[in-house]
Amino acid sequence: MANIKLSAQRWVKKEENLKREFLMLMVRRGIYFSNDQSTFRKREVFQAISEVIPPAPHYIILKDFMGKIEAHFYFTEDQFEKLKQDYRIFKFNQKNKTQKKVKIQAYINKETHDKLESIKSEFGYKTIDRCLKCLIDQNTSYTKKLKERVESLNKNLKELETLKAKIEQYNSDLVAEINVLNERSKGLKKSIAQYHEKKLFEKLEYHLQSAMRELVSSDQFKITDVETLTKLIMEQLRPEVLQDIKMKGFIDQDESGIT
Repeated sequence: MANIKLSAQRWVKKEENLKREFLMLMVRRGIYFSNDQSTFRKREVFQAISEVIPPAPHYIILKDFMGKIEAHFYFTEDQFEKLKQDYRIFKFNQKNKTQKKVKIQAYINKETHDKLESIKSEFGYKTIDRCLKCLIDQNTSYTKKLKERVESLNKNLKELETLKAKIEQYNSDLVAEINVLNERSKGLKKSIAQYHEKKLFEKLEYHLQSAMRELVSSDQFKITDVETLTKLIMEQLRPEVLQDIKMKGFIDQDESGIT
């Protein structure tokens, strides 16, 4: 079934507000209209006829147009087709303007173009423009998440570096404290050794005095010389001194005597 051609008057009624805006633009560019009061004449893009009875096959009558009560436009068949073609371009540009689209000219290699066509077909995008927009949105979202991840990792890294510095400082302080304690331990061991040495000699002296008192009071002392007396003293002291030395850890527990 063939498409029914609309008359110019019926054509202008569809999307009338936008077509009024379009015709205003066309008037400014050169087309003119006639009415009962005056005729606007500019550089002619279309031939316009101003007779009261239009001989042209197409005409448009607009009321209250550009300050006039009634404006008349007359077109031949070719002029009307040209007018509709220009309107389609105007409508397309207005749509792009409303959607904040801009016209760009760019050359891309065939591989990129084929890849875009493949993505467009695979995911059912209506246009390359829609395909590019979705790819850009996805890439932007991924890049944003990646950036947030990097920022989070950098923050964690700084916290770990701060913690590492604190641990290193703690270890340094701990080593210094251990060194101080080692020095104190050495001094304490020396003091303990000196203390035990002093106590040992005090005990030796005490035991010696006790032994001397016992020997001096015995009959043996009267018949012995100095060497014999010394041996008698050592024999008397030997068990007690040896036990004391063992308790202090100066000789092994299994050692049987001293010389």
